[in-house]
Amino acid sequence: MPHLLLNLRHVPDDEADEVRALLEARGIEFYETPASWWGVSGGGLWLPDDGPVEHARELLDAYQRARAAQAREAPRPVFRPLRTLLYLAIAGLILYVSVRPFFAL
Repeated sequence: MPHLLLNLRHVPDDEADEVRALLEARGIEFYETPASWWGVSGGGLWLPDDGPVEHARELLDAYQRARAAQAREAPRPVFRPLRTLLYLAIAGLILYVSVRPFFAL
């Protein structure tokens, strides 16, 4: 029975490409199922019956740990709090313009 190595639902394209390249570089045979048209399945990377499941799983785990560490060390954008304040100010302005005529009565 084939083994699902990586479900591709919500996986960024660059991460899926890197996993494919990692498996190809190590000579691990795999195949990919595409995402369904109706959104039922997100697609996946599968290993055949006789594939090295444990070795591929160890490689994928090591890759994901390295990617998580890299994401933690990446600088966070400074403008995120400013964008939130801007959105709150716009929402407050819309609320003020919407409610003001009722208080003028």
